[in-house]
Amino acid sequence: MRSSPGFRPSLVDILVAGAPAALLALLALLPFANKAFTIDDMTFMVMARHALTDFWHPSAIELVFEGVRERVSTGMVSGPIMPWLLLPSAARGGVEWIAHAPVFALDALGAFATAAIALRLGLARRAAMIAALVVAVAPSVLVMASTDMPDVPAMTLGALAIERAIAWRSERRLHQALATSLLLALAGLARPHVTLLGVPIAILLLFDGERGPWSRAWWRSAPRQLANLGVLALAGVLFFAVVWLTRDPEGHNVASISLARFGNGNNLVNLLGFQVHWCIVMPFALPWAALHLARLVRDRLGWLTLIAGALLPMAYGAWSRLWWLLPLSALSVWSICDVLIDGWRRRDEAQLALGVTLLIALPAAFYVHLPSKYLVPSMPAAAILLVRAAATRGRFGRTIVGLTLLYGLSLSLLMLHADDEHSEIGRHGGEIVQRYVDRGTRVWSDGGWGFEWYALRAGATPLTNFPPWARAGDVIVSTYTGLIADRYINKTLIEHWVDETPGGRIQNPESGACFYSDICGFLPWSWSRIEVGHINVWQITDNADAD
Repeated sequence: MRSSPGFRPSLVDILVAGAPAALLALLALLPFANKAFTIDDMTFMVMARHALTDFWHPSAIELVFEGVRERVSTGMVSGPIMPWLLLPSAARGGVEWIAHAPVFALDALGAFATAAIALRLGLARRAAMIAALVVAVAPSVLVMASTDMPDVPAMTLGALAIERAIAWRSERRLHQALATSLLLALAGLARPHVTLLGVPIAILLLFDGERGPWSRAWWRSAPRQLANLGVLALAGVLFFAVVWLTRDPEGHNVASISLARFGNGNNLVNLLGFQVHWCIVMPFALPWAALHLARLVRDRLGWLTLIAGALLPMAYGAWSRLWWLLPLSALSVWSICDVLIDGWRRRDEAQLALGVTLLIALPAAFYVHLPSKYLVPSMPAAAILLVRAAATRGRFGRTIVGLTLLYGLSLSLLMLHADDEHSEIGRHGGEIVQRYVDRGTRVWSDGGWGFEWYALRAGATPLTNFPPWARAGDVIVSTYTGLIADRYINKTLIEHWVDETPGGRIQNPESGACFYSDICGFLPWSWSRIEVGHINVWQITDNADAD
């Protein structure tokens, strides 16, 4: 379908098109409203608690990371949006459902934003409804919506920025331009790489149908183009103004830290992860290839991109062991390139802008890792691209989209259940800490992720690589992420708990499941009998310092 920005949907159109997806997402998430904090939830909750007394500097606080005490601001690559969203929960001591509620709401709002974009790009209400559903059931989107990390808020804010930019392009109302700038800045303050949405927004604003930069008419509209550029410039000013206001008084800020953490030597792994994510947890590449199989077969340029994608796992050096990555990587590279090449050939600025949106997480290939959550803000664009393509293929297109929805929802539910069990270990560890604290025992915690939040809240002191040390009679509660307790020689194991229930695993490198980081693998879920995790309780028997 060839469609250009310009249609103005009514509020009723948007509500009707987005409601099924929003309702489905909420129905899937509500059973996990009290899910324990997990992975990086802990960091954002600590920042939120600090923001209760220092609103503008949520990262100006110390935490222990793997035995080292350091300022959160020295490693934080996300802005202040998530800590601010968690303020109500922090004010209540960290009530889980209060923390999850704003993320659930923003996930539902993301469905409406996707539907609004689709409608403004000329899709029918039914097609917009399906696009919103594809976003709602995308595994990475739905699982991240059950956490308190800023990826889903970034997705929704980014989608709203795109929708307002399309509205500004066609209607030229000042409030639309201001909303575009504000929303784009806020999206970047959730996840800094989402500021790259300014590129597809620029394409939508500066490419005016057939009057692109290749047209003389385009160059005669200089005032209009300057106004469009002003929208993007204002977004940049707002973004950096808040970055400056929220910087740690010691000097660190999210922009400089994000840039400083690039170049960690995992480039090939991250590039490969980027491709595989678009096949498995961000369902786009495989259905796109199925919808355009004839073009894949006959397009010589497409074959070149297909070969380039297959070479990446070989460059990684594990293709003989991970042979299944070759077709996935090849089809992913081909699909993204096909979107861009076809959009350029047909002068379809909407497809071109949506295709560029798929790439906004690519710079994270130079970061320490590239989990699929960084691709979440691109999912609305992927869903709209799929539905636009399926609309031209009749029954076959509807079948492909239907299978995509079924796959997404099935994998999402498996992952949600596995993540719930995984996160529960941290909360159980906190309950053990609380039990010993209530007895009057001095308790030390050794472990990270959600456990650190619950242990700190219960009154534990984190173990570090430097004094003070645990002393005779003290208790150390250590989870499977602990690193320091083993350095204490004179200790006795007084309690051991392990979850060995067979079932789904979401972050368990031994079973191949590594949803939260691509460094340990590329599968988002696996079934395994390997333990989910364990907790050890040690009592120190001698005052000797740790080795």
